Amino acid sequence: MYLTTLNCLRFLNDREIVQGPKIHQDFTMVAIIPAVTALAHILFLLYIYPSPSAWQPLYTSLPTYPNVTFDLIINPASGPGSATYPDANYNAAISKLHTYPNANLLGYAHTTPATRNLTDVERDVKQYANWAKYTASNIKMHGIFFNEAPSAYSTKAYTYCTCQVLLHMRDLSTYIIAFEDYASAFTSTSITQISSQYRKQAVFILHDLNVTMMNQASVVKKFEGYGVGGVFVSTVEYGGFSGLWGQFVKSMAGG
Repeated sequence: MYLTTLNCLRFLNDREIVQGPKIHQDFTMVAIIPAVTALAHILFLLYIYPSPSAWQPLYTSLPTYPNVTFDLIINPASGPGSATYPDANYNAAISKLHTYPNANLLGYAHTTPATRNLTDVERDVKQYANWAKYTASNIKMHGIFFNEAPSAYSTKAYTYCTCQVLLHMRDLSTYIIAFEDYASAFTSTSITQISSQYRKQAVFILHDLNVTMMNQASVVKKFEGYGVGGVFVSTVEYGGFSGLWGQFVKSMAGG
């Protein structure tokens, strides 16, 4: 094991479940991202109900910073929900996100730290894949975000995470969440303890940034030169936009 995994993402290839997975044998759970840019991706757990204007900060940032890739986690109901398709507000919001080429959309699926029934996980994956069949608007997902991956290696966890349900993908590159914690717990050692050959696969989530104690720009700057795969820094945990969202995105764009 090279990384302690808290969450993982996996992108569907062409929005379909297919055979022939590629996985690095040293990781227990992986994330899949298609196109790689020179800049680190922004991974945003978009756990915000899309009432009118609720996602406006995101709609503003996407065209303002076209060279920044936004990996956006869509989570209607701790998963896709019981209905075949999401409700009207989600339909409209997701469809709008598809108008921005730098937005990657991932459906949320939880694993209850490698103990959830795999049939249920597979059902979530298939339901997200089925969104591509919706004809009234474009609500298809580019992939799946598998949440609650185990935080330590065990044979049981490895077996779960390398099962066919999670590996019916192909021709994909891997990302993994290496750090998810309070911003105050983050140091450069959180990056340097990861072998340089794997840092481009590592994603870092720093929440509850206390702006009276830490400068966000200096926190983001710590990632420069390390070649990490993705970053998210917020003054809140989840469920809302950071009080410094605009500054964060600008910093990620090199501003």
